[in-house]
Amino acid sequence: MGGYIEYIKKRYYFIFSKYFAFFAKYKINRKKTEVILVTGSWGKSTLVAMLDSILKCSESSRSFKILEHANSSLGIPLALLGLNSDKKGILFWIKSLLLAPIKSIFGKGINTDILIVEADSDRNGELNITNNLLKPDVVFISGFGLTHTLNFEDKNRNGVANNSSIDDGKNKRNHSISNLMNMKIINEFLTPIRNNENLKHGYINSNYKIKNELNNVYTFRFSDKLNDIKFLDHKITSRGTDYTFSFKGKEVVVTLPKQILQIEFFTSIALLYKFAIDRGIKNKKFIIALKKAEFPSGRSSIFRGINSSVIIDSTYNSSYEPLISMLKLIDSFDRPKILILGDMRELGIMEESEHRKIARYISNHNYSSIFLTGEAMQKYVFPYLTDKKNLTNVRFFSSTKDMHNYLIQTKFSDIQKNSICLVKGSQNTIFLEVIVEDLLYNKLDTVKLCRQSSEFKNIKRKLLE
Repeated sequence: MGGYIEYIKKRYYFIFSKYFAFFAKYKINRKKTEVILVTGSWGKSTLVAMLDSILKCSESSRSFKILEHANSSLGIPLALLGLNSDKKGILFWIKSLLLAPIKSIFGKGINTDILIVEADSDRNGELNITNNLLKPDVVFISGFGLTHTLNFEDKNRNGVANNSSIDDGKNKRNHSISNLMNMKIINEFLTPIRNNENLKHGYINSNYKIKNELNNVYTFRFSDKLNDIKFLDHKITSRGTDYTFSFKGKEVVVTLPKQILQIEFFTSIALLYKFAIDRGIKNKKFIIALKKAEFPSGRSSIFRGINSSVIIDSTYNSSYEPLISMLKLIDSFDRPKILILGDMRELGIMEESEHRKIARYISNHNYSSIFLTGEAMQKYVFPYLTDKKNLTNVRFFSSTKDMHNYLIQTKFSDIQKNSICLVKGSQNTIFLEVIVEDLLYNKLDTVKLCRQSSEFKNIKRKLLE
């Protein structure tokens, strides 16, 4: 039954989304509520966390709400209607379809001055529905990249849906497919900027040159020397991560405690700083706000591990750009390095090339131990490292359970003293936070890991049986 429901949901996804969006649009008081939309390929939740802290520290006279546990064109209207649930069986959908008109008229509306919504898109046209529903006043785009590309594939293009001739990332055809995917993804995420008459301010992080004809849209490119916000320095300290930058000749230092973050993460800080300038928020409040920001779990959190190790918990999700930047970051540390990696999921025809690029990078750097799990890691990364590069410190596990059992049986002998362990993989089926829990020095830190709801705990308990 569950499989059939998922088939119906996928087959008629946009029909359901538009149905619920039609009724949900009456739940937002457009005269009172300012809507801030955060979208992009990655880094949305961390950007929302920092934005939340900035508003708490600077606009305490105004009420605001984060729309939680909903980031799709289907989930957002359900949440606005008060119909969201962790368990979505056939009865839930029947009940929701019937209740939507009633909730639209008689249900409780969004009564807040500022509404922050995180919106994802894993298929072409999804953000158009979200944009038409929310008509956001402020839009953040955290970045563009090859994530969730599975549903962006054009099956009708000659050969695009067939990756049989991709050969280790060197084929020109592979680059043309990558460029095509990037163009589709960029155009998708630009929807609430380009097709939004209500837009007052837009903030875009982009490595690509984007034609911008709107005066109220700010684009930050890390490599652009003409940026008015100028990056100066990035340091990992015992406190966390420090970023130093300047604006109009004045130097600013911000600290993000208990996080090991990549240099590229500065782009999010730059967007938020421009947002703060536009709102008249002073530097002191901005710095304090970021120091107080509470980051969501599984996004580059630091934990003390066994054998005096340091664990970087990035188990919430994984895609190429965030993973490669994290690998570059830990390579800068002068201590033994351990990689515990799971698949990068939902990449479709880009799965092979993206995983092979990771394999090539790993093969050219020095790691004490490498643990891999997932079908794509088995198919593209493990053979490259062991057969082609003859590395002997690589282990593949068919499941997180097998990796967990191996660590227990070997009494964690692979975890060297004072090592730094990066744990990263895609969400909801790999559950690498189980391995993070194994490595924790203080087991009370388990509550700080991702996917700790009773539902997920039951799933992981069965996984380890």
